[in-house]
Amino acid sequence: MWYNFLMITTFILIFGAGVVLGAVAVWAFLIRKKPAKTIIEKQAAEQQKNRQKILDFLDQNQGESITNDQVQNLLGISDASAERYLDSLEKEGILRQVGKTGVKTYYKKV
Repeated sequence: MWYNFLMITTFILIFGAGVVLGAVAVWAFLIRKKPAKTIIEKQAAEQQKNRQKILDFLDQNQGESITNDQVQNLLGISDASAERYLDSLEKEGILRQVGKTGVKTYYKKV
């Protein structure tokens, strides 16, 4: 009698554990999140967004010019970062620098 009771109890515990593990596996499969973006992917997306903001600024101002200071204020970034964005757009042939250095230097859309 105790043997039967012990067998039934063991079966119920093993079956119950299997049901719980199965439910957890199904939940994990259905609810799982996409893998988080890497830092590099986040930075690349942010850079692309910032580049687009610069081009949108120029488009909204009928292709007028943009300065390093305007890029700094538009994007909330440092002087060096603004310079990198402008240099990158210039190297790609999207912008053209007018003036060598200083306050009177600006960039126009090509």
